[in-house]
Amino acid sequence: MKSQNKLWFFIVSLFLFFSGIPEHGTNICKQMLPSGFVSDGRCYQVKFSSNEPAKAYLSFFNGYTYHIAFCSTSVKKYKIELYDIEKKLLFSGNCENYSLSWDLAFQASLSCFAVISPEETIKKEETLAISIGFKELKTAKK
Repeated sequence: MKSQNKLWFFIVSLFLFFSGIPEHGTNICKQMLPSGFVSDGRCYQVKFSSNEPAKAYLSFFNGYTYHIAFCSTSVKKYKIELYDIEKKLLFSGNCENYSLSWDLAFQASLSCFAVISPEETIKKEETLAISIGFKELKTAKK
């Protein structure tokens, strides 16, 4: 009987743990993936605790086109800069209305990081979700 109670306690604890994790716009980002793109299956989130920039570390591989969607349900304006590991700026953009997306393809596989800076006053901790979809590049057949 004790082992059955422990099992139920474990199952209920897991349920409470996973149901307590907020998604904060992740589903909205996944819905922004265009037809033909497959989600990479990961849930990226960054948190702003003040007006300080947040970072997200990302990897991309040669041979694919990527659709990257940045979404927030509470932060309307923010700036996104994508850097390689040598801190060379690759892309930059400003979001004016809660979400921004890019379609990118790279000449080589690379690891990089996104710096997301709010452009409005943040009074409490806010979350921004990032969704990444990919599809294989179509190359010209010889």
